[in-house]
Amino acid sequence: MTLRDSTPLREGLVHGLVLLLLLGAAFPGVFLRGEAAFPSDILYECRPWKAHAPQGFARSQNYLMSDPLSAFLPFYHVSEWALDAGEWPLWNPHELAGMPLLANCQSAVFYPPRLLFRVLSFPAAITVFVLLKLWLAGMAAYLCGRGLRLNAGAARLFSVAWMLSGYVFIWAYWPVSDAAAWFPIVFLGAEWALESRFRRAFWTTAIGGTLMFLAGHPESAFVLNVCLAIYMVFRLALARTGGILKPLGVWLGGWLVALIVCAPQLLPFLEYVVNSTPPGAGAHANFGPHPGLPARALASLWIPRFFGTTLERNYWGELDMNRFVMGYAGLPVWIVAALLLARPAMDRRMRARAIGLAAVAAICLLLAFEAPPFALLHALPGFNLVKRTYYVGFAVFALPLLAATVLQAWLEGRPRLRDLAWCMAAFAGIHLTTWLVYRFFAPLVRMLKMEDYVTGHWMVCAAAGLATMLVLAAAVRMKRPRAATALVALLVAADLLMAWRGINVTTPRSLWYPDTPLTRYLQALPGPCRVGLLEGMVPPGFMTPYGIQDINGYDGIYPERVIRLRQTLKTDAWNAIEPVYNVTHYLVNPEAWRYNAMAGPPIPLHESGRFERLDTIDGLEIYKNNRVLPRAFLTDKARIVPDTNDLFAILRDPGFDPRGEVLLPEPPDIALPEDRNGSTGTVRIVHYGTTRVEMETDAPGPRVLVLGDAYYPGWTATIDGGPVRILPAYYAFRAVSVPGGRHTVVFQYNPESFRLGMVLSVCAMLLAGIHVSRRLMV
Repeated sequence: MTLRDSTPLREGLVHGLVLLLLLGAAFPGVFLRGEAAFPSDILYECRPWKAHAPQGFARSQNYLMSDPLSAFLPFYHVSEWALDAGEWPLWNPHELAGMPLLANCQSAVFYPPRLLFRVLSFPAAITVFVLLKLWLAGMAAYLCGRGLRLNAGAARLFSVAWMLSGYVFIWAYWPVSDAAAWFPIVFLGAEWALESRFRRAFWTTAIGGTLMFLAGHPESAFVLNVCLAIYMVFRLALARTGGILKPLGVWLGGWLVALIVCAPQLLPFLEYVVNSTPPGAGAHANFGPHPGLPARALASLWIPRFFGTTLERNYWGELDMNRFVMGYAGLPVWIVAALLLARPAMDRRMRARAIGLAAVAAICLLLAFEAPPFALLHALPGFNLVKRTYYVGFAVFALPLLAATVLQAWLEGRPRLRDLAWCMAAFAGIHLTTWLVYRFFAPLVRMLKMEDYVTGHWMVCAAAGLATMLVLAAAVRMKRPRAATALVALLVAADLLMAWRGINVTTPRSLWYPDTPLTRYLQALPGPCRVGLLEGMVPPGFMTPYGIQDINGYDGIYPERVIRLRQTLKTDAWNAIEPVYNVTHYLVNPEAWRYNAMAGPPIPLHESGRFERLDTIDGLEIYKNNRVLPRAFLTDKARIVPDTNDLFAILRDPGFDPRGEVLLPEPPDIALPEDRNGSTGTVRIVHYGTTRVEMETDAPGPRVLVLGDAYYPGWTATIDGGPVRILPAYYAFRAVSVPGGRHTVVFQYNPESFRLGMVLSVCAMLLAGIHVSRRLMV
């Protein structure tokens, strides 16, 4: 290899090191103190961990970051347990009455970086996972810039701005940034399609799209690519020459391959959406429309901490800080992008790209702020299910790419001082807008005594803008474009690092999910059994890494039947059906009673003999549920209730005894005996895994076997190896008919959507491999 040939590789290695150094500055706790990139200090806000908080602990640093503890880390743990048992990680039996795992997409089961959890301890794996996703975002942007013929300096500016942008960095502990990391590759594929480099465009889109959807956040990936499609249409309309169908066809063809490769994850996800709680139907529906940004959030586009943050506990009212600041691309980026108005010398393609980026970025901001008439897009089928704030993502991507493109063209041409008038106009417009927002909220600012706070961040914003204009002015005199580009990149990095200081919490590994007397007590309970944790004010998912099953759960979407049962019955569940939930023990936080004395205890402790107080450990009272039914039991009576409303009315009836009969929508496959004198029989759970439950039954006659796990498509059952139909028991649980005598019953979760997806994916990868092999042999 010649020196000339090795230059791109050397440039890439140098830039990779630059990004690593920036990550060291962004996560000093990781690189200097060996901390974990994970907000595990949130554990110590609640019991049982509160009783074991480190000395001097007052509160968590950023309680807004509870999702990684409630959802993502539990998903990763359950996935590892399934793989350790030799099972596909398809089902999560540890939350609710069981819920899909792979199908929720955010578990990202097939995402390649998830292999880190197979070889590293969890604190190390999650830390490397977070840092790697940010590094990949930066490197993907760098490769995208170079593929778009940006010079090394401009590509570096784009790379740094994208990696540290609000949209990527703020969501570093969420799968949003995993998906965003690969968007530059997909964008590069679209650009190559527009340039008629069709083979490269096809394979780049296919590879980038595959990784983007495997990364685990289809909602944000969908929004980014909708915006990219708008950009492509805009670019083709500007071109006015050449075909339109072929570039779009090549791009869509690459996406078709990507979707087929991702079919094992996407098809179960679509099945989950169909069988989930409809958006807006109760407090447990996280999937669905979400309001866009209010007008006041304009200030956050240029002063990210204008409204404060949850990190500092001084934000103005109940707002989602992440969604307010995710649109911050860096003030230097806005200043440099304003040079587009100076009309720097560009070739036709570069100018079309710059105009397209500016126009579609503006459209995406209008969509995020729900400005008419663009907001009409939100009413279209499919689009009405996405969170509107995600449209900010394309704008945050487009602005640094626009700035890098414009800066390169301006410096390579004949830069003039008078061109900076546009930068000054942008600077003045930004500050006028933020001043108007400030004036509107000035009484509240004074009341909250936040004048110094807002003024301080305003001055940081002004300093970043002025420093950028000084660098641009110096570039005109010095005629050193490489140095000027490097200084602008440095200003962007400094501005963004200053904006996000402390936002992504890191914590000492000593705070990582410690064993406590209560967690050990619950782990020792004979299983399988569920524990009522919410009554003890333990957030859903927090106990999953300990292997403790929770009757509650947390996800983006939820299986419809269990949630509908609980949301419909609410406290009426205590009348009759609650024993079927298989909650053997409840935790109760006595402090919550004192603070909410009017509401009373969260469970009916006044009912004589129903609950038995066993102990108080780590500040939580433990109650044994004496009426609980076994996880699996036999019954010799079934009542057929095809109407759901009638069924719920029966479940509310205090006179109904679920021990004596099961409610089914259809008759069981075996006629049950009319004579009920005698034992119903016994059932023993032989194996309880993530996707397989094996039981042995012994009954004097035909019976219905009820398993207190969620009824959901994809579960099949066999009796002594022969298939048997599963019916929904009490609307939400599983039931099968079993003959008399001794038998082995096996429930297996192996959904057809997953099997079909695997076939499609393997075929697509084989065909792709054959095609590539033939091309290499030619």
